[in-house]
Amino acid sequence: MSHAESMAVLRDVYLIGMASAAVAVLVYGLIRSKSHLAWNYQGNVLARPYNVLDGMAVLLLLVIIGSSFFAPGGESGAATRATEDPDGPNTVGILASMLFMLVICTFIIVYLRLFRDLHPPELFGLRHMPVHHALLWGFLAIVVTYAVVFLVASLKDGISQDQSPQETVDSFRKTTDWGFRILMGFMAIVIAPVTEELIFRGFVYGVAKRFTDRWFATIFSAVMFAIVHFHVGTAPELFVLGLGFAVAYEQTGSLLVPVFMHMFFNAWNIFLMAAAAAFS
Repeated sequence: MSHAESMAVLRDVYLIGMASAAVAVLVYGLIRSKSHLAWNYQGNVLARPYNVLDGMAVLLLLVIIGSSFFAPGGESGAATRATEDPDGPNTVGILASMLFMLVICTFIIVYLRLFRDLHPPELFGLRHMPVHHALLWGFLAIVVTYAVVFLVASLKDGISQDQSPQETVDSFRKTTDWGFRILMGFMAIVIAPVTEELIFRGFVYGVAKRFTDRWFATIFSAVMFAIVHFHVGTAPELFVLGLGFAVAYEQTGSLLVPVFMHMFFNAWNIFLMAAAAAFS
């Protein structure tokens, strides 16, 4: 499967996911208006504080992210490559991606605090449990989730037509620049877990739960999380990983738990790639 074909598949999944969310909001809203039910307020993740304005903010956020699929000049969806050396480390792309995620997270925090007068630490349950408890829960949860991800990857390898690694993984393996590897490690272990969990679990999941329920929100946030990595080959594993993050968030009520899970997952994979590169 070519890169263009892969991106077309992800684009279609993105459109189906967005259309499904629109239908779900209408259907769930109709059911609640007739039955006076409020199951979306149940569980450990706060959903009640969100309103229609927050739904519009999530829609805008996902449209911005999804616009990469429709950008002119090709459906790359990835950060701009360094033009001086196509086979070299994509430092510019890594820094651009890091900056983009940080800008989105800053927007979310400023929006919630200044425009909605909500308190993100309380909204995301950051004080719901001590940090060392969240760290332990994160470790235990990622062990279970990793086993499921490994099983899915094993089953998928026998039928998938796209066996190529993600662009960032391929760059890490091919480069001999350890400075670039350290930069990628920092982004994967620190920046990505914090920013992606804030976006997809903290904001997207919470708002989706407010207008649907925890189960639809879990699936929807996991789908968006998987396709935003712009790689068909690892989308099934990333989807399962997203499910695990959302379930852990809902069960514990603390965003710190999926953040630590994400950190452990990425740190383990970085360690394996670094070890392979060091002894190859």
